[in-house]
Amino acid sequence: MRTKDKILQEALHQFNTIGTDQVSIRSIADAVGISAGNLAYHFKNTDAIIHQLYLNLVEALDSEVQQIQESLVDMQYLLEATQRTYRALYEYRFLMIDFVAICRRIPAIKTHFSELMGMRQQQFLLIFKYLQSEGWLRHDLDEQAYAAFAEIIIIFSNAWLADAVIRQQPENAEQQVAHYRQLFIQLFIPYLTQEGLQQFQQLITD
Repeated sequence: MRTKDKILQEALHQFNTIGTDQVSIRSIADAVGISAGNLAYHFKNTDAIIHQLYLNLVEALDSEVQQIQESLVDMQYLLEATQRTYRALYEYRFLMIDFVAICRRIPAIKTHFSELMGMRQQQFLLIFKYLQSEGWLRHDLDEQAYAAFAEIIIIFSNAWLADAVIRQQPENAEQQVAHYRQLFIQLFIPYLTQEGLQQFQQLITD
């Protein structure tokens, strides 16, 4: 493994374990077995490391969204994609848990994230239109209602890890992902057609 990748791996572990405020260039360098000067050759400070880890997470999530857009999406596929997405968020959980502080420290992340969420909302609207055409989602709701739904999904997905820490819900990683994914899919119920609701309930039962 390249030194740069070792640094990112160790930094991710430390950030996830003790949070961004407690991690230093030296603590990462010592764990990797290199000097602080050697680490600074790759990343000048911890903010640069955080920024790169953020970009790594965005790349992983973009790949998932791209697959959704290129596939014949049904609710089962969407649920499976949500499972994979939430696992990726858990892998980089420090970002969501410390995100307000991170955005204050690194304005470039705040700017990028704001633009990214706008794009995500449009991507969700396209997915909703497809699910409407397949008979899953209601046609009697206007685009404004679905735009609000997309925003609700974004807010929930960005906040569930912080909620898990605050309320200690539950401690096991897989249980956390499963618990919050289950809550996430309940958000769809008011938007489902009768046929969609029947198929949805069958998916949950299975």
